[in-house]
Amino acid sequence: MSSLKQFQLFRSLTLHTLAEVNDENLDIQPKGHPNTIRWNAGHLYITAEFLLKKADSDYEIKRPEWAAFFAPGTRPSEWKTDPPAIQDIRSALEEQIDRIPQHFSEKLSNPAPETFVIQSYEMDTVDSLLNLVLYHEGVHSGTIKTLNNIIK
Repeated sequence: MSSLKQFQLFRSLTLHTLAEVNDENLDIQPKGHPNTIRWNAGHLYITAEFLLKKADSDYEIKRPEWAAFFAPGTRPSEWKTDPPAIQDIRSALEEQIDRIPQHFSEKLSNPAPETFVIQSYEMDTVDSLLNLVLYHEGVHSGTIKTLNNIIK
């Protein structure tokens, strides 16, 4: 299975997990957890956008203003304005399911214009950065599921 097909599968699983969350639980932050379900959902979206821009400078970031809410290091407790509605976040996540594969289908082996480094591992192709997006999806999808179980 190609990494683009895996992205579609894993994103569909994330959306299924989000569909199981009652909207009144989206902004509950259990003790010991730095963020909420809404934050994790928005974080998945915005992180994919910015990482994939590093993979291909022609990739157009949609909703860059969401970074103020969902970029790494942000916290709901520090939001000064209302965050995007969950319906908008879900729609944005759904839209990526087709937009990302359409954009990258012929580019997986292309070199990235910007190398992304974690520890000593260098991600320097479109496919390597997409695989980071896949890993990130799994981490935060699991966090959404865990938070939902704690809150129930």
